[in-house]
Amino acid sequence: MHTITLDGAMMPDRSAMHDALAAAFSLPAYYGRNLDALWDCLTERHEGAEILFLSPEKMPEDLFASLAALLLDLCREGGWKLTLSSPAAMPGRYRHFKGGEYECLGIALHSETLQPMVTYRALYGSGGLWVRPAAMWGECVTTKDGERPRFMRIGDEA
Repeated sequence: MHTITLDGAMMPDRSAMHDALAAAFSLPAYYGRNLDALWDCLTERHEGAEILFLSPEKMPEDLFASLAALLLDLCREGGWKLTLSSPAAMPGRYRHFKGGEYECLGIALHSETLQPMVTYRALYGSGGLWVRPAAMWGECVTTKDGERPRFMRIGDEA
């Protein structure tokens, strides 16, 4: 199965999203630049692929949710696989700006809104399991020492 990479950071608006989709999927010239046309083009193919979706949190939520719904339907049809990833939330150990350590398990989708969420576990106390919007996980916060990432991967600290 070959892999097609989509990058949410390259899809800040509807037009850029359709440009990126047309290029990534090598869509025909008659592609209508809407999700119905995308569905038609992709379901005409006899082979599927793994879709590696990078940085979904960088897209506007409404655009990502509608595209994710289509991609999930495509996966249900068979032959396609969807994997979400983000450089800001790669699996591993992180330190929260307030000091607690956590294990990032990866990115999941909210079951109702399809909003990308980071799933993580506290590495202290009872080790509770948590989710947080991926956009919030990767954002910077202002502290008394200045601006810094909300979560910093342990080993990446300067």
